[in-house]
Amino acid sequence: MKSKTFILRDEKVIAHLIAFINAQPKEPVIEVVVRKYKKKREIIQNSLYWRWITHACEELGMLKEDLHFDLKRRLLCPIYMRDDPEYNEMIIMVKRLNHYQKEAAELLGRKIVKLTSTTTANVKQFAEYLREFERDMAGNGIVLPHKEDEYYDSLMIKR
Repeated sequence: MKSKTFILRDEKVIAHLIAFINAQPKEPVIEVVVRKYKKKREIIQNSLYWRWITHACEELGMLKEDLHFDLKRRLLCPIYMRDDPEYNEMIIMVKRLNHYQKEAAELLGRKIVKLTSTTTANVKQFAEYLREFERDMAGNGIVLPHKEDEYYDSLMIKR
């Protein structure tokens, strides 16, 4: 059976859910999970992020992968360092290693940035990352395009 999700926003959806559950056969046994709904940042924020990456790459003459890596290194890693003590400790250890084995530290640092993912950012962290991205591009004279609703929702700006 394919997974089915219901977001209980009104009586109509609740009625549809009840009808769906009542229509299920006794075998195989199904599991029903109820949890508080959270908007997934992946949809709105990722869409805006990759549109901005595309635009910035066209302006800067860069490859998307290169700009994405650079932004993670300069803007996302510091957010994770601030919010995740274990991540911060890892970065500190690599910086200490840099004093003794510069080449190994640089290799480790690049690998850490590569493995650092925007998908592990929560909504607040990713909104901060987007604001820093926009500020960084503005410093280079690049204005990033945005649809008003998407922009405000993605950056968690109240209107």
